[in-house]
Amino acid sequence: MPIPCGFVLFHRQILDLLENLLSYSQPLLLNLGDNMLEWSSEHRLRDRNSDRSREAAATSGMKVLAVLPSFYGWTGDAVNERQLTLALSRCVKSVYVLTLIGLKQLVTRRRSELKVSVPENMRVLPLLCPYLPPPLGLFEIVLASYVFGLFAAILRILRIVDSIYVRNSLLAFGFVSTKNLAKVTVVKLPALVEDELLPTIGGQLNKVVVKLCKTADKLVLANAGRVCVPSEAFRQQLIARRGLPTRTPIFVISPGVDAKKIGSMKADDQAVSRSETRIGFIGSLSWWQGVDLLVESMAIVNKQFPEAHLYIVGGGKMSGMLEQKCRSLKVRYTLTGFIPHEDAVKLLATFYTLVSPGRRTSTTESNIPIKLVEAWALGVPVIVTKHRVLDGKFKDREDLIFCEPEVKDIADKILLALKNPEMMNRLAERSARLAEEFDYEHIASRLSEALNELKRKTF
Repeated sequence: MPIPCGFVLFHRQILDLLENLLSYSQPLLLNLGDNMLEWSSEHRLRDRNSDRSREAAATSGMKVLAVLPSFYGWTGDAVNERQLTLALSRCVKSVYVLTLIGLKQLVTRRRSELKVSVPENMRVLPLLCPYLPPPLGLFEIVLASYVFGLFAAILRILRIVDSIYVRNSLLAFGFVSTKNLAKVTVVKLPALVEDELLPTIGGQLNKVVVKLCKTADKLVLANAGRVCVPSEAFRQQLIARRGLPTRTPIFVISPGVDAKKIGSMKADDQAVSRSETRIGFIGSLSWWQGVDLLVESMAIVNKQFPEAHLYIVGGGKMSGMLEQKCRSLKVRYTLTGFIPHEDAVKLLATFYTLVSPGRRTSTTESNIPIKLVEAWALGVPVIVTKHRVLDGKFKDREDLIFCEPEVKDIADKILLALKNPEMMNRLAERSARLAEEFDYEHIASRLSEALNELKRKTF
């Protein structure tokens, strides 16, 4: 791919020149950096009750730059990274977040997504990035990475940040293509991006997407200071699929929950009418989630349990099709559309069981969904596809209930749950212990250690 390669070389030359020029005037720039910190502290959102953040800042001098595709919003990725960086802010002195925002988040009712309170030691700096369909959207992210990379180089020279955390290999392009940034950067590879996109793209564009994604992942594996992945299963898959042994240490950072926050929501559980039993799904309405299979399964379940009510908490392109299917099959249902994360979790707390019948892809086979962890933390039993990442780690009908992404089997497992309340009570009691492993405090601590290790190596 001559264009990306040329872009990388050009970007490296620009960054090297920038760093050489800035090094001559470093004392002046350091004073400028101090002024910049004072100015930004007066213009950012603050959490007035962030005492723990201030205490943590006194115990660690590390300053971190987090570069995220989405910090704002209610999708699983945004929620996961937002909670992770908030937990990270309690482990380090300060966190800067560079993130992308879309036009809809500025000019529609989705503006409410931008109202996020952050602790005093965190600053969020958004870059407007209008949505473009793939593969154009992928190149848009790569271009954004170079903008962020140049900004990160300035922050490094000003000594405003020590280490960098980037989610997504495409967004890491501008960091791992330059040695001075790459050596202090931890990159999270959450999925093989092409596997999620190819079913929605046709023709010759497939080759472009695959080539770009492979190039980005290989660049990260070859150059990044550290790489983290969501599971050991994905680590093995990543190395096998990319066809090269990695020189970069890889460690696992799984999705998690804010245990205290979830606990407060659990205490505020909504009253559920005795005339209904809520069978629920929570998440984006994408093809691989298998929500269409769940709707068809509920048509079978309602014949035996007419009080069973399907709650679909989330939104997406499939919303209209799912509503039409529910009506045609006469399934009792509620479809909320996109709602704030806290509201979604409060609804999740009212479910008799959470059903996650995802189709098998490289991503679903190697990632534990955040909704499962949240359900466990709330004491809600889970019915989920027997993905490779779960098989062997959790026991069927002791930790959760496994299903196959097939209409009849999903229906059978929901009926099993409805007919065995004692088993569901045992699963609910077990859930709280399962969730302990996924507390964001522990996860953020591991990420902080990796970032601090890169900081020590460069000083």
